[in-house]
Formats: sequence, structure tokens, C-alpha cells
Amino acid sequence: MAYDAARDVTVLFGGHDATGALGETWEWNGTVWAQRLVTGPSPRALTAMAYDSARGVTVLFGGYAGANSDLNGETWEWNGIVWTQRTVSGPTPRAGHAVDYDTARGVTVLFSGDGAAADTWEWNGTAWTQRPVVGPSQRGYHAMVYDTVRGVTILFGGNSDPPHDDTWEWNGTAWSQQTTSGPSARYGHAMTYDVARGVIVLAGGVFTNVFFSDTWELGVPCIATAPVITAQPVAHVACPNGSASFTIAAAGSAPLIYHWQIETGANQWQTIGSEAVALPCGGAAYATPLNSPTVRIGIRSCLGMGNVPQHWQVRCILSDRCGSIVTSNEATYTICPADFNCSNGLEVQDIFDFLNTWLAGNPRADFNGVHGISVTDIFEFLDAWLAGCS
Repeated sequence: MAYDAARDVTVLFGGHDATGALGETWEWNGTVWAQRLVTGPSPRALTAMAYDSARGVTVLFGGYAGANSDLNGETWEWNGIVWTQRTVSGPTPRAGHAVDYDTARGVTVLFSGDGAAADTWEWNGTAWTQRPVVGPSQRGYHAMVYDTVRGVTILFGGNSDPPHDDTWEWNGTAWSQQTTSGPSARYGHAMTYDVARGVIVLAGGVFTNVFFSDTWELGVPCIATAPVITAQPVAHVACPNGSASFTIAAAGSAPLIYHWQIETGANQWQTIGSEAVALPCGGAAYATPLNSPTVRIGIRSCLGMGNVPQHWQVRCILSDRCGSIVTSNEATYTICPADFNCSNGLEVQDIFDFLNTWLAGNPRADFNGVHGISVTDIFEFLDAWLAGCS
């Protein structure tokens, strides 16, 4: 399971019951479970998932379908609408591994697992990179979480016969074993990070045939001034395939984390970054730079747009190192076809620029999209210009 902070749902995939491995996708919104009837990863158990908050996707790797030959090495991502397999090279097939998401460095961290060496990998949304470091011994069925207060990945326990009771930290450069005393040796336990209190919570696990029901905590409470948005984003106009800048101002304990989102459907929000986010219009949205109070958002190639302005809602999800979250007001991003010179507004110069382009026979003057330049394009452009961008 992984928690999708942008959509405020817990995502669950796969598992195993009496009939074998499962390939179902479920979401829990705090009140009800809803099965998402989508095509995605093949049935499997003992896989691992983490939520990439910068790109707004849940990352899944590997798993086990029931026999040693069924170890899996696939990388999948779930954006709340569809599963997408990322056809990339990376870790070898494995199960019982652990992953978490390092918010400071923007990477998903993976360590070891059954069928694998004691290896450390990181996924940046484009490629897997193996980190040539020495750290925990080879193991499976351990647990990892990211401590946002200290900016480190915490690993505990696992099994390589016998089970382990060691605690390790990964800071993005090196693993270091901690001398902290704590839970007894175990594997198959669960850990999560309590952002409200700034502590890691561990529960359960097994040692040989002994099953545990104890609960442990690690860490100190996070103390920070909750973020406050002092200036909201404002509406902007852009031409087709153009872009516009959106800005918020905020106060709070550094570092503040900025996730810009666009509404792709009825209350369906997607975090936008340097990788394009598909839009219902057939186009795509992108934003640069990542994690910034000011971003430039562009929308490319909306199909069948015609001469009618399109409106998109944009917002920013602001969080701090302790997990406090605040959402900005929504700002309207308007794509205005009559903004011919891409000045982010309408002016007489748009008319002159269009006429010059039309007289030159430039295909860009095919305003009505009939794949040919005619006098009709002039009339339709003038109608759109006079109608404005509303």
C-alpha cells in the first residue's frame, strides 16, 4: 500500500489469498474501499510501492506470483486513472523488497529482497540507478520509511535466516548502522511515518513461528511552524501551445515543498512536472521548474480546440518537513486561440500578426483547422478576437 497525498487516498495493489496471487487495485478514502477496474500489473504478492509526491504517481516494483520462477522485475506507475508500465532496465526480479520515497532528493529508494543481492537502487521517474555502496546485509521482508524531519531513509529488520534486529539509515550517499536498541529480530513487520508527530511506527512481524503484536516508535516529535500561503496564484491567459507563470508566496519552517497541480476532470487533480501529464483534450501539461513557488505551466496540442477558449484550473499543494499540508486557491489557466502573438492577452497587434502570417501563406494561419488557408480563416479569427478570451 501507499498513500497518495494529492488525492487523499490510500492505494492497495495485489496480495495473495487461498486462490493465489491477486491483481486488483483498490483505494481507501477514509470511509469506503473502492475497487478501480483498470488494467495494470499482473497478479502478484510481496511487491512494494511508494508515492512519488513530486510527480503525483504511485511507483510499484517487482513481486511474486507463487513460484521461484515467477519473481518479477517490472516497474509500474499509477496516477489515479491508469497504470503505466515503464519499460526500463533496473533491479533484477525480486520479492519481499522494500521501497520508500525520498522527498528531499525526489527519488524512490529500493533495497534488497528475495532473489536479489544486498543492492541499493534509486528511481527518478526516468531511470533506475544502482548505488555502489556497502550497507545492510542481503535480506527480504524488511521495512523502510522516509523520515522527513531528518531527511533519511530508515530500514529495520528483515530475514536472511536468521532474522535481523538492526536499524540502518540511508542519507542518499551512504548507509550507516544505528546503535539504537529497539524491537527484537523479526521480518514481515510493517512501518510507517507519522507526519503529525514526527515518529516512525512499527507493528507486528514474525520470528520463525512466533508472531508479534507489539508496537514500537522511533524518533522525536517534529516541531515546525505550519505553512501559510500569504499570496494566492492569479489567473493567466496563454496562446495554444504557449505557457504562463503562476506564483504563490508562503511562510513557514523551511524547507517548504511545492507541488503544482492541474485539474484533469471533475475534482481529479494531477501533479505536473517536467514529464507531461495527459489531458482529456488529447493534449498534455508540463511545468518547470519543480518544487518552486513560481512555475511556468504550458499546455500542448489540445485536439479539436477550434476557436473557443479553454479553461483549466491550477493550484499548489504546499507542505513542510513535518507533513503539514495547505492547498492554495484555484487559479484559471485560459488558452485563448485569438492570442496569436502569445502575449498572454488580446491586443490589436494580434490582428496584424495574423494577417501578415496569412498573407505569407504560413500554415499557422489555418485558424479553423481545415488544413488550408482561406478567407474563412480571417473571418473566424476576427470573430474569435472580438469574442475575447472568456
